[in-house]
Amino acid sequence: MPVFLLGSAIYLGLRLTQMNLSHERYMEQAEARIKALEDDIATLETSRRAAEATPPSGDAPQTEQQPSRWRLF
Repeated sequence: MPVFLLGSAIYLGLRLTQMNLSHERYMEQAEARIKALEDDIATLETSRRAAEATPPSGDAPQTEQQPSRWRLF
């Protein structure tokens, strides 16, 4: 009987350790993915600001578009 309890305790301890390590690895991968996405957002925002800062080229003047007359019912 004590061997069974000792074996079960060791097994459960190892499973708990494995689950904790697996969760930690998942969290590290998620943080790395979030960091990469934040970098992409920063790059896109920078390029958008640069595009807005430069005046559009061409001879035609900019005209404002009239709002659509269609209504959503």
